[in-house]
Order: sequence, then C-alpha cells, then structure tokens
Amino acid sequence: MSVADLMPTTKIAHLTISRLVVGGNPFSANSHQSPELDAEMRDYHCNRRILETLRRAHQWGVTAFQS
Repeated sequence: MSVADLMPTTKIAHLTISRLVVGGNPFSANSHQSPELDAEMRDYHCNRRILETLRRAHQWGVTAFQS
C-alpha cells in the first residue's frame, strides 16, 4: 500500500477526488495579507515550483486543485 492510498477521498457525481484540495492562492500570489507578501509569493512560485508542488501533491494522493 502506498501513501497515496491512505488519502481520504469523496465522490462528486461519477468522480472520486481527494478530500484534500490544493488551492491556487499561493500560485497566483493572493496572500490576503499585504502587497509585499504577494510579491514574495509571485517571486517564489515560478512555473517550475508550481509543477513540482502539484507533482508532489499527486504523489501523496491529492487529486483535486482549485484555481
């Protein structure tokens, strides 16, 4: 059994998705804190890091993303 098999899931219509959802705010630099933190997030979350984060989430069994 892999760690991804331990991720709780739920059904929406005919789809089975993870109950843990990756949110898009960090990727789009929406910190809801300050323009300075938004800028830090924008600098950190380059395309390579976004893809790396999504790949890691998938390895851990996360199959849902809200953008």
